[in-house]
Amino acid sequence: MANKSRSQAAQVERRSDTGPGYRVKAEADGMIERAIRRIHACQQQLDRKALRGPYGKQELVETIYGAVAELKNHRLANVIKRRLMTRRRTDEGALEIVEALIVLALPNLHPAVVTNWTNAIHLAEDHHVRPFKVRAFLYAKGGINRCSALYRERLKLRVLDEDEPYELPKRPAYKMPVGMRGLYDLI
Repeated sequence: MANKSRSQAAQVERRSDTGPGYRVKAEADGMIERAIRRIHACQQQLDRKALRGPYGKQELVETIYGAVAELKNHRLANVIKRRLMTRRRTDEGALEIVEALIVLALPNLHPAVVTNWTNAIHLAEDHHVRPFKVRAFLYAKGGINRCSALYRERLKLRVLDEDEPYELPKRPAYKMPVGMRGLYDLI
């Protein structure tokens, strides 16, 4: 048993579960599956009418936000992102983890709904909302659609700010020497 034959060693090398990084990939896939199960559980509550209307959808968005936050803060976040890319069969470098997770968990959603939910989640991320406070944040801001519109407005402003060169404000020229100015004259 100490020495393996060449054919046995070749069989072990061909197995996919012994390759380098297998455990890392398996752990990343496990994290993704756990996130998808959380989203499915919330969707099933919506389907059973345990959660209804805008409140139920906000609960689902809150669940997605929590799952995404967990994936982004995991030590294998880069591997998880690559695994999501392979599952979605895309080579985009700027893959949105939020959008990819929504599409994988709920493939029958209309693309406009996916976009609205993604934008609402990004607005909550910009405001550093904790995962269990997202529903209250969405309610305070006017709902998912309003949050999506607010995020799109913020994106437009960011693009406009990037297009214009930033200039430092000009300081007024003082007529008195620095040592002779009063404290009230300082800006």
